[in-house]
Amino acid sequence: MDLLSQEKILKVLLGYNPWWANGHVPKEFTRPVKRLAFYEASKIFHHAQIRREVILSGPRRVGKTTILYQMIEQELNEVPPKAILYVSFDHPILKLVDIGKILEIFQNNIAHDQTALFLFFDEIQYASDWDLWLKTLYDSQPSYKIMATGSASPVLAAKATESGVGRWTLIRIPTLSFYEYIEIKPLLLTRFLRRLVSLAASNYFLLAHCPTPPFLALLASWHSPGLRGQGPACVPFKLVIRLITSPPTPAAKQKAREAHL
Repeated sequence: MDLLSQEKILKVLLGYNPWWANGHVPKEFTRPVKRLAFYEASKIFHHAQIRREVILSGPRRVGKTTILYQMIEQELNEVPPKAILYVSFDHPILKLVDIGKILEIFQNNIAHDQTALFLFFDEIQYASDWDLWLKTLYDSQPSYKIMATGSASPVLAAKATESGVGRWTLIRIPTLSFYEYIEIKPLLLTRFLRRLVSLAASNYFLLAHCPTPPFLALLASWHSPGLRGQGPACVPFKLVIRLITSPPTPAAKQKAREAHL
């Protein structure tokens, strides 16, 4: 690869990694709310005994990239900024470059003497031989920590049974659950719902008969129009539990997007 090509790649990488210059992730990249998958990914990423690469799998627009940026923001509290690399293989230039060449340019121009690197690969399914590179990096670089995302779930799952066994953990990210949906609502209502569900676990009567207009309004907006206009006694506990873990309606997804999840 000629010098000009390396300069082009480095320019793209500089644009993707502003913390190399200023030490922080732009706030508009991280969003104020963390999905449940963030905490699961962080737990695996930082596990003290079991070393695993982490791959976040799911359709577009469910927050995979945001989780990567939130993880980077977290790492910057303890890790030198120039030890952290973010790459999006959705970029037309980076699609044409293998992971090994990108790491070579990163190490020669940015990381220099850093030995413990934190690598975040977005839309990794577009990278050439990505599964073999993840396998090679896991086997040969025990000081590296790697997290990646991918939108082609069947492909990722298939590779996980080949190269990924014992090396990476695949976390599937669904659309918002009802529990996550209420996280974008006012804090008071969030606390109210958590308390309500906690008490309902041992007291069905309390759930069925307590005055819950805000709660019912949320249910109505989530599964419109099924529960709209229903009274508190018409919301069975089993249905509430199902709603908390069920996927959202298109209208709810739009509300989440508007809230910048």
